[in-house]
This record gives sequence, C-alpha cells and structure tokens, in this order.
Amino acid sequence: MSKRKWIVLVFFLTAIAGFTIWLLRFSENDTPLVVISDVRLNQVGFLTNATKTAVVRNAPAGLFFIVRKRDGVVVYSDSLLTSMRWEYSGELLRKADFTALTAPGEYYLEVPLAGRSPVFSIRDDVFDELHRQLLRSFYFQRASVEIREEYGGEWARKAGHSDDQVKIHPSAASSSRSAGTIIAAPGGWYDAGDYGKYVPTATYSTWMLLSLYGAFPQYYDSLSLNIPESGNVYPDILDECRWSLRWLLTMQDPGEGYVCHKLTTTRQPGKIMPHEDRATRLMIGKSTSATLSFAAVMALASRVLRPNDPQLADSCLRAALAAWQWGRSNPQVVFSNPPEIETGPCTDDYFEDEKSWAAAELWVATGADSFYRAGKFDQLTASDAPTRRNTGMLAWFALLDQKRQLPVAGDRSNIMKKLKTIADKITTHTHNQSAYGVPMGIADNDFVWGSNGNLASRGVLLMLMARQTGDSRYADAALAALDYVLGRNATGYCFVTGMGTVFPQHIHHRISEADGVVPPVPGLMAGGPQNELNRDACMYPGSMPATTYLDDFCSFTTNETAVNWNAPMARLSGELVQWYRLHSDKK
Repeated sequence: MSKRKWIVLVFFLTAIAGFTIWLLRFSENDTPLVVISDVRLNQVGFLTNATKTAVVRNAPAGLFFIVRKRDGVVVYSDSLLTSMRWEYSGELLRKADFTALTAPGEYYLEVPLAGRSPVFSIRDDVFDELHRQLLRSFYFQRASVEIREEYGGEWARKAGHSDDQVKIHPSAASSSRSAGTIIAAPGGWYDAGDYGKYVPTATYSTWMLLSLYGAFPQYYDSLSLNIPESGNVYPDILDECRWSLRWLLTMQDPGEGYVCHKLTTTRQPGKIMPHEDRATRLMIGKSTSATLSFAAVMALASRVLRPNDPQLADSCLRAALAAWQWGRSNPQVVFSNPPEIETGPCTDDYFEDEKSWAAAELWVATGADSFYRAGKFDQLTASDAPTRRNTGMLAWFALLDQKRQLPVAGDRSNIMKKLKTIADKITTHTHNQSAYGVPMGIADNDFVWGSNGNLASRGVLLMLMARQTGDSRYADAALAALDYVLGRNATGYCFVTGMGTVFPQHIHHRISEADGVVPPVPGLMAGGPQNELNRDACMYPGSMPATTYLDDFCSFTTNETAVNWNAPMARLSGELVQWYRLHSDKK
C-alpha cells in the first residue's frame, strides 16, 4: 500500500476512533470514562532532544504516523519495529521510535488498525510541572495543619491530627517516658493513603529530597512550590524537609536515644478526612531500623541545613549521634506490631544496611574515622537499587556525592565498580532486551508491592551513574523508567494523579476519596502492578504480573500511594530535568 493510501486510511480510522471516544467520554454524571489505547507512551510528553519511544500492542507490520494536534497534519512517519512478546503481560509489542522529531508542539501517534495514542507534548520543559507536582504532593501529605485554598486550591482541607496529645504505648516506653505519658509530636507527613506516620518511610523519603537539593542547590534555591513558607529565607524543598525533620526529632526518646517506630491509632480509619479521625494516637514500638535510618537522615540534614538553619542543623547532628550510639548497642531490635495494633508494621529484620548508611552519613558530616571503620563499606553488597528496606546502597551514594578523598578500604573506584555492575545490567535490559524498552521485567520479583517506587529508585541509581560517569546511556535508561510510570506500560495508565490523560481517579488515598472533590489530589504516584494480590478483596481484570493493577480505592495492593515511592519518583524527575538541560546540545 502506498504512503498516500496509508495516510487516507489513518484519517478515516482517526475519525471513527474520535467519534467512539466522544461517545464513551462521559457518563451520565459527567465523570470521564477510561479509554485505554493500544498505543502506549509517556502521556506527559518528551524532551526535545531526548529519546522518544512508544509501544503498540498487537499491531501488524507497517507505518506509524505522528499527527500534529492543532491541524491534523502528519509531521512524521516511520516503520514499526520488529515485534517482541513480553512474558510479564503476554502481549505482542512493536516499538515506534520518533526521536528524530524535535519540533515543539502537541501531537498524537496513530497506527492503522491499532488506534491512536493520548495527546502528548514535545518541549524542553515538559517535565518541569511533573517534578513540581511530585514535590508538592508532600505538602498535601502534611499532618497537623490546615491546607489553605491559596496553596491547596480545590484540595484545601481542615487541619487534622494535631498530635499534641500522643500517648506513649508500652512498646515505646523508657525510664524517662513511661507507658501512658502524653507528649506532643506534631507535623510530619502521612505515610500513605492512611493517617499513620512511620519513621522508616519518612527517613528514606526525606533523605531522597535532601540529597536532591544537595546535588542541585542553585536550581532549588529559586524553585517555588507555592507552600505557606514560600518566600522565606529557606528554599521551598528544604522547608518541606524541615516539616518532616521536626516531627522526626519528636520520635526520639530523650533519655536513651532510640527512635520510636511509628505514630498511628490502633487500626486504620475508614474513608474519612483527617479532622474526622478522633481516635487516640499512639507512639508505638522501637526498632534498630528506625533508629539507624533516623541517624542517617539527621546526619545528612546537619550538613544540608547548616547554611540556612544552623540551629536545626546542630539539633539534627546531636540527635544523629545519640541514635547511632543506641543502634550500635542494640543491633537487632526488630519491630513487630503489638497484639492490639492493626496498622501497617513497616517492618524490617536486617540492619547491616542501615548501619552502613548511617555510618557513611556520619563520617561525611563529622569526618571522624570511627564512623568510616564501622561502616565496613568494602564488605557492603547490593544487587539492585535501594528501597526503604534495603538502604545499604545509600551509603555508597553518600560517599560518592562528597568530594573528600576516601580511604583505601572503600575507595571510589571500588564503589563505582560495584554500582556499575548493577547499573549496566539494568541499562542493557532496557536498551536491548525489554519488549517495552523499560527497566522492568528484569526479574520475576520486579512486580511486587510498590513496584513503581522500586522502579523510580532504579532510575535514581542510573542518574547517579550518569552524573558520575557522564555516560548518557544511563540517563536514557532512567528516562525509560519515567516513561514507564507515565504510560509506556502494560496497563496504559499514567500512574501519577493529575498528569497525562489516563491517570488514577480512585487512588487508595483517604483524603482523595473523602474530600468530595472529583479529581484526586495531584502528584501522587500509585504503587503499580504486582502479582501478590491475596491481601485485598478486589476483582482484577487480569492475572499477568504486569497487568494486575486496578484503579479502585479497594486496591491498596496496587493503587495506594506512599511517600517512600513518591520521593524517588520526585528525585528521578528532578535529576532528568537537570541532566537534559545540561546535555541537550550533545544529543
């Protein structure tokens, strides 16, 4: 068939598809109905001089067309690539590469007999608003404060959980704070779609944001997030971190130095707003993981905050040292829920990684050789990117991101060799082996609870390697991770609320479900597909690991949000914004 006939067929199919979508677009109550295209791509868009790839399901060999939205003109066409089957979704896929198209604008991709994609943009700043919304999501997760309309828009809400009357649970008691003692522990972020505040997730998330600022301070010094503190003497991203850090400091026992594991009620509330939850709030448990991760983030905070807030920096360093001492003396305190507590345990039972992470940050903060020796960085191993439960690699991140000469026992070349092995495996899979062209499906256990957060962490690792080596292959693989989360995946969803065309409308997030506002709070990333679905009672549309996702409040296993998933996604988007601004002329 000639190219002219292909174009005529495209316009004919486009008209039919457009009419069908118009019919299905609205239900009786004007709620948008989801129309999933077989053309899967990053629904937010593409950077002008970066790689641009889409994936088409079950398409025959032939051409694809890029059509300009404003006038329907075909501006680019090429052949679909050879098909590949993805074992994790059962799909037969063909890639469409339109990297050569660099003209800014709004477009859609059309494939005869397969359909058309959501509209996407090509711009140099296409990810700036995404990054800003991901950072602003932490403001919407703030506890103990009203979200005012001038900052929260239609998602304004009353203050809830003042946490000025928190009761010490027996599991968190000490000689200086007996069970039943009432303390104040306001602030911090709601951990996820519920109203608990958890130290292991808060420390990991705060570290991600603090270290992002540390990598690009000049950019974040001028980035406004439209939060109540905007315009003060501190960068907005640090103000958000301070909201978390001040709460974290209240979780440390003032006498012994350990850190309580979490602050929750005895069980999760129903679909209610924060101010409607009046159950007793409890400070629960103590753990080595919470205490050593606290030591790590407080040590980092003492460095990053010192130019802007030396008083808080001093408090953070003292708290880090006290936590380190308790963690070293109590190396195996595993948290588990007391019998009457039903909120999430957020548990861990291996702590050598937290010890290395805390030791690295304390060595960077103080220069004391004792911390370097305690870290045993030459013995540290990792097989994948960091997560909330596997934090050892963050020790390597901390050591590489500072300029001091490292002792021979953990020298830079040794760390880079170990990280390169992992990053090369991820990159090779992305570019050469993945049917979707993304860093997912490297192993069967990729599709676990919070798979999107784990993928974002892979992107963070890849961007560290890109910055350390200057090798753009790592940045391109990290960009593919972003593409996956934003729509180039087997579900067809852009997993970040308020972004793209098809995003979660019923994310497992109590505020979004109970506030009476139709769109969910923006900037929240859903956990994503996973193949361990026995924890909820939802009915899923399929059983393949990469497709087991459901946009329903009931699906806390695939559709919940969490700060420790949003934080690496925020960092990944920020790293990519910076990288392509610096390297776009080299593409």
